[in-house]
Amino acid sequence: MADLPMMDALLGTWRCADSFSDVTISISRDATGQWVADVSDDEEQAEVMELDATGDRLRFSVHWPSNGRLVKYALLALGDGRIDVRFNYSAQETWLRHKA
Repeated sequence: MADLPMMDALLGTWRCADSFSDVTISISRDATGQWVADVSDDEEQAEVMELDATGDRLRFSVHWPSNGRLVKYALLALGDGRIDVRFNYSAQETWLRHKA
């Protein structure tokens, strides 16, 4: 795998190293060479949007229909079968009025 360009080292199926997350990210290329991301957890397939391979990072957003959460990911190949995954997400909560 060391002979591949670093962006090609992103290809494959990835899971969180500490097993904290049940999300799986699969990265591939289609017949035209375009990047494809598939994101799922044990119960749901996320909607992938805004896929962008620029520089040394692959960026994309996902929407989880069940809870409305939007997650933005940036992946960077580290080599040796590891990637750095950075993400931020929106969340929704219900709040109650506090009685003083």
